[in-house]
Amino acid sequence: MHLSLSDPDGSVTGTQWSWQRSSNRVSWSTISDATSSSYYPTSGDQGRYLRVNVSYNDGEGDNKTERFTWNSAVRAEPSSNTAPYFDSTAAAQRSVPETDPAGYAVGPPVSADDDDDDPLVYSLSGVGNGSFRIDATTGQIRTHAPLDGYPGQAFHLTVNAADPSGARAQRPVTITVQDQPQAPVLTGPRVVHIDERNTEVALFGAYDPDRSALSWSLGGPDEDDLQISTRRELRFQQFPDANAPADANLDNTYEVDVRVSDGSFTAMQRVRITVADLDEFGNVSLSESQPTPGTAVTATLSDPDGDIANLRWEWQRKRSSGEWTPIPRSASNTYIVTRSDSGYSLRAEAVYDDDHGPVKSASSSGGSSTTSTTSNDNGSNSQTISSSRLNTTGGGGGGGGIDGVEGTTLFVANGWSPADVGVAAAFAARTAGAAVIYTEGDRLPAAVRALLDVRTVHLIPIIGGETAVSEAVRQSLAASEPFADIKRITGATGVETSVRAARLALDGTRTGDAVLIVVNGWSPPDIGIAATLAARLPYSAVVYTETAELGAELRQLIADTSPNSILVVGGTAAVSQTVEDQIRAAAPDTGVERINGTSRTHTAQLAAQYLEQHSTPLPANERVVIVASGRSPPDIGVAAALSARTPGALVVYTAPGMLPAETEELLRLVQPRLVRIIGGTNAIPTAVQNEIAALLPSGGRTQRTSGQTRIHTSVNVARGILPRD
Repeated sequence: MHLSLSDPDGSVTGTQWSWQRSSNRVSWSTISDATSSSYYPTSGDQGRYLRVNVSYNDGEGDNKTERFTWNSAVRAEPSSNTAPYFDSTAAAQRSVPETDPAGYAVGPPVSADDDDDDPLVYSLSGVGNGSFRIDATTGQIRTHAPLDGYPGQAFHLTVNAADPSGARAQRPVTITVQDQPQAPVLTGPRVVHIDERNTEVALFGAYDPDRSALSWSLGGPDEDDLQISTRRELRFQQFPDANAPADANLDNTYEVDVRVSDGSFTAMQRVRITVADLDEFGNVSLSESQPTPGTAVTATLSDPDGDIANLRWEWQRKRSSGEWTPIPRSASNTYIVTRSDSGYSLRAEAVYDDDHGPVKSASSSGGSSTTSTTSNDNGSNSQTISSSRLNTTGGGGGGGGIDGVEGTTLFVANGWSPADVGVAAAFAARTAGAAVIYTEGDRLPAAVRALLDVRTVHLIPIIGGETAVSEAVRQSLAASEPFADIKRITGATGVETSVRAARLALDGTRTGDAVLIVVNGWSPPDIGIAATLAARLPYSAVVYTETAELGAELRQLIADTSPNSILVVGGTAAVSQTVEDQIRAAAPDTGVERINGTSRTHTAQLAAQYLEQHSTPLPANERVVIVASGRSPPDIGVAAALSARTPGALVVYTAPGMLPAETEELLRLVQPRLVRIIGGTNAIPTAVQNEIAALLPSGGRTQRTSGQTRIHTSVNVARGILPRD
């Protein structure tokens, strides 16, 4: 006698079996040593009733019980046992369609007879039995695995029937898999977003279970606008124009049915393609191609986006082997060539707003030689300098920064000193109309001097001592901007420098209103996150600390400002729990919160989410996210400074060569209209930029700001922030 246990609640474990006998089915006695699922009755069981109890555990709990009782008593053992037998020894023939799923019955049962009426147990053997199984009590053969791919194949198996004494009978069974025609399987996207300058839509795939040749075709309301090749490529017949949609209902969403057929069956999938209206590139043309001294050259700007506003001009010149250099006091679209321009090529650059966005630029190709214009990554002849109109309120509108100076402020830091870059970025975030540029330690780069030739700066704070930014650099700044007030902000240590900068940034803030953001001054990623927080939180400043000890300067700042709240950025490896405890002791009435993730990219994500919760976010169609490499301190600093000039912006990081899951999650959540990428393709590869673009909503776009070096990158961003002369 063989029993099996099943339970719909799931897997059964810990089974314990117990067999009992009774002469009247009222009082029962336990059979010793009968503790398995099988039991062979003995002569002592003759004329008595049997029952079995089982206890077990399943997915819903432990110590569950079940019981089974036989309705008839054990019969007397026959004087002799007759083996079971099949009514025929010829092979039983069965067939099954290849499309039948697992568990389907394969013909009628293959059952045996037993003259002693003994219960029989069936089993299956032979090659291919992994594709089939048999019910142990009925002899019903069933499919056990999908048979697709075995059309026409015959499986030769053997059905075994055994009685309790072990006597058995066998019968061969041949199961033939019937070939069933099947439709091809089509794979590919259902929704696609593409740029209006692109004809390629998507690549589709298909396979046919019958291995028939496949043909492709299109249907649907917009089938005439697209085509699909034998290589399974879906593309537009010609470049789509978002400003002149040609789809059936003129909504810039094209709908087609992609079809694949094997001649008998057709698979079809509706695909919706949305065409994004891209930022068209402006063009500047000149009235003269070979001007001579005394000639008035007029520049004209055109841009397909239309609605040109806030147009500003700048003329530049260069020799054949040199770089373009701005010409001072050339702020009109007309320029009169002078003798000093002889031998130079000239070009005009326009900075303007249009219907698609603010602060764009376009340059001409002119003079005596053909010249290239500043281009973004796709080789166009225009480049967006700033992703939004300039924010002149500073730090989320919370005051602070450097007061008492009218005009613009340019913070200068050594681009190879992460601590000074962080102070500059955080300070610029708290100062209205401010930008940050990087310098080399011993000399002022030509790119910075060229910027100062065309931008009037009223205050230049230098961050760091003379070891970081030499006296020679300060003198060069004074020569370039003789009327600017140049200040050096420095301390004996990086911590002291940050505290001095924080006091200036918080000057005029009422006691009890300040927000202090505490960060390890030797952790560039955390510094960048802290500066980004300062850019959005009113009355905030960034200060540095050592890892293990809260310095006296920072203790005194806490005592003097009685801050409203204190944020600690980074884990305990950067800012120890001891330092956090000392902060709490120094400000017992102040809320202290730590922003810390499992990685620098995770911490940046958490900081962005903190800003979402503690400030008023912009509408979805105005959101901007700034992306920098978490491994590039100078790009982190530029991103932080730019975020202060970009209302509602969030800053996130990438990892080397990849888009981290945390950054991807935030982009999916925010759905920004624009993602500003800071740094070249060595810092953030084009593949990562493409991954970002794929996450954006319809009409969303990416723009990269970079330069040949970290200095050029900072200058390019500053050009978009500082007003022209």
